[in-house]
Amino acid sequence: MKNYFKSLALSLIMITGAKGAFSQVSYNVQAGINLSSMSNNIMPDVANKIGIRAGVGINYYFSEQFSFDPSILIVTKGFKQPDLSFSINPAYIQIPLNITFNLPLSLDVKLLFGAGPYVAYGIGGKGTLKLDSGETISDSPLFSSNVVSMVTYKKRFDAGLTAYIGFMYRNIALSVGGDIGMTAVNNIEINSNKNFNNSFNITLSYRFK
Repeated sequence: MKNYFKSLALSLIMITGAKGAFSQVSYNVQAGINLSSMSNNIMPDVANKIGIRAGVGINYYFSEQFSFDPSILIVTKGFKQPDLSFSINPAYIQIPLNITFNLPLSLDVKLLFGAGPYVAYGIGGKGTLKLDSGETISDSPLFSSNVVSMVTYKKRFDAGLTAYIGFMYRNIALSVGGDIGMTAVNNIEINSNKNFNNSFNITLSYRFK
């Protein structure tokens, strides 16, 4: 799986590295919210976790309609279990490698469709268990050898597919999208199914040259 994404990323870079008659580069800053969960969760009655999604990126236009849009983001994912006041908060450095179709609707407005692979690396996070009073009784780091990590987020490397749709007015873009994880986040299997990251996001970005 890792070799697959490496080969795909290299292919995209080679494509955009070719000098064409129409090549423009812009840069962007982006920030938004992430609504995440873990598929095939081993715990009952879990709820989605709200996190952040922020970073910078490049928009390389190799035609008027198509661009290659790699980004480097800080993304928090995870899930929570309200009945037990149990919250899992992994944090990743995530690199989506999107190809975007930029459809002009008017002189100032474009409709955006983007998709591609992503790779991510876990940089931290905690699993927190609190009493009804709000007192914290367990606060365990993730991506380690403790029990909380073993059954939730043990593996740091994550990879999958990402897609989004959005509108851009002049230099400001608003998009909604999602990530589908394809690399198991731990070694647990339930009914021969593994656990993956899944998330939905809303992102606001500003592009500049």
